[in-house]
Amino acid sequence: MLSESLLTHLKNHKIIIAIAALAQTWLSYQLFNIPINPYILLFVTIATPFSYNLAESFSYAFNQEKKSFLTFEKLFFLFTFLTLLYIASFLNKNTISQFSFAAIIAIGYNLPLKANKNSAFRLRQIKGLKIFLIAFSWTLVTVYIPINFYAVNKISLAIVLINNFLFIAILSLLFDIKDFQKDKVNNLPSIPVLIGEKKSYFIIRLILAVLIISTSFLYDSVGFSTTIALLLHILFSYLVIFKFKSSHKNFYYTILIDGLLISQALVVWFAKNI
Repeated sequence: MLSESLLTHLKNHKIIIAIAALAQTWLSYQLFNIPINPYILLFVTIATPFSYNLAESFSYAFNQEKKSFLTFEKLFFLFTFLTLLYIASFLNKNTISQFSFAAIIAIGYNLPLKANKNSAFRLRQIKGLKIFLIAFSWTLVTVYIPINFYAVNKISLAIVLINNFLFIAILSLLFDIKDFQKDKVNNLPSIPVLIGEKKSYFIIRLILAVLIISTSFLYDSVGFSTTIALLLHILFSYLVIFKFKSSHKNFYYTILIDGLLISQALVVWFAKNI
């Protein structure tokens, strides 16, 4: 098992998340057999952890003591932002506007909409909204934006969009279950806080069943081997979620759960190439 310090590094610097975003975008290109746009792939890989870190900074910055103006984190943020601007120069205006919309959603989730001396309202305080915002932004960035400018089967695209949304929703719900006690104390109305952990796991089982059905409808467009690979990955995801639970939460969530986004792209690649 990986060392605790390495796991903490991977988690804090959003390295697995970056690889997961790359893998999910790569998966979209694979499913529709279209050429990879390296600038979109690179932009998604860098922008996803950047947005997560920026959103988190809004979670804590408003009640923190003032720190020095120049820190390594701020300089790295600036460097990353300038890198994204450079990559964006190779993208068309429509793509940039779509990425900007996704960024507004990701960052706006933690941004105070109304503040006074005693409180600040954030989108995260709307009951059960969190997983839907996360699933929508991931689906927009890793499926819709890379694919929508190509002539692909609209029904297949709709199924892939729905499947991606549901799969991301499952993983987001798992992280909300992990944070159940913390969210309850902080009065954050996540789905597990609203309906309980047991019912949340039932919802996950239900979504996995829906994914099996919807994935079967991709057979005509993606072929037998890819469909089987996707179905096997749903089964693998079930085993990871319900059978491979570990008391080592850092490893379980950072490697196994987030890693499902990476393994999904890999099994499709194997099915197509081996």
